[in-house]
Amino acid sequence: MRLNLNAKAEGFYGMFNDFGASVFTVYLAASEEGWVYVLYDCMDSLPSHLAFVYFLTLIFFLAWLVKNVFIAVITETFAEIRVQFSEMWQKKDVTLDEEFGQRLEKYDDGWRLIRLDADVNYEGPKHALQTVGFTLLFNLECLIKISCYGLRNFLRRGIFKFEMILCIGSSINAIKYFYDRNYFTYFQAFRLLRLIKASPILEDFVWKIFSPGKKLGGLVIFTITFVIIASAISLQLFYAVPNLYHFHTFPQEGWTDFVVEVLRATDDKLVPFVAIYFVAYHLFVTLIVLSLFVAVILDNLEMDEELKKVKQLRAREAVRDFYEFLFLLEQRKS
Repeated sequence: MRLNLNAKAEGFYGMFNDFGASVFTVYLAASEEGWVYVLYDCMDSLPSHLAFVYFLTLIFFLAWLVKNVFIAVITETFAEIRVQFSEMWQKKDVTLDEEFGQRLEKYDDGWRLIRLDADVNYEGPKHALQTVGFTLLFNLECLIKISCYGLRNFLRRGIFKFEMILCIGSSINAIKYFYDRNYFTYFQAFRLLRLIKASPILEDFVWKIFSPGKKLGGLVIFTITFVIIASAISLQLFYAVPNLYHFHTFPQEGWTDFVVEVLRATDDKLVPFVAIYFVAYHLFVTLIVLSLFVAVILDNLEMDEELKKVKQLRAREAVRDFYEFLFLLEQRKS
């Protein structure tokens, strides 16, 4: 028995009724967030092996291959930088016993799955003593710098002010009352930022990415402005839709569920326009805005190379002008 259901009853998933519905379905499947729902609906109407082959091919070519082509270009750009930091950022091996709560053990009668329900604390008071010890060393380093530079000269440098604030926050975090409540744990974690200042290569790399601040800051302001404008427009479009009790910001991971909820609540005549609106917003954010951030960072990395080329050209022009000047002097003398 065939059920004649409309698009709202079907849920707008896995619909290939016309070209527009097919484009919307393919885009949902290619976005990696809604492809499983489309796959399940198509498995009910198509042979399961055909649905598996179709959607695996769709995910591979659209979601993985096409969208990640620019990642290969970026990876090639950062290849030399990654080689320099490969030894610094090596990941340590983690044993299975420490990471997982289940494991297989072999007995005389066969294999058994052992589950560890209790969390074993291997560190205990030792970890707290280590934390206090590092905090004392950090404070001692700050006191030595104050005694060497003097308090006024110490406070003139921004990095030293930052270290003093971290010392105060880390010292407060060493108190048991605040340590148990994690109020000042951020000061202890931010001490790692000093490693950027300690390594000239790492500091130069971070400076290249985030400088000059006008480009990245302007892009952040543009993104915030775009989100505010899009939220205001969306609020005016959908706040009066019946059976849609609230309008909330949708992240990339759950945007398909929210789109379907809005499509079910809107009028049938407005369904294509609502679908186009959300697809256009998702395309603009995931492809254009994110690519702008990547382009700004790459442009900052390439600035030093461009400056070097300009300096080399100016040096060549200066040498050429000098030789021409000498040649003219020789001609006048002769």
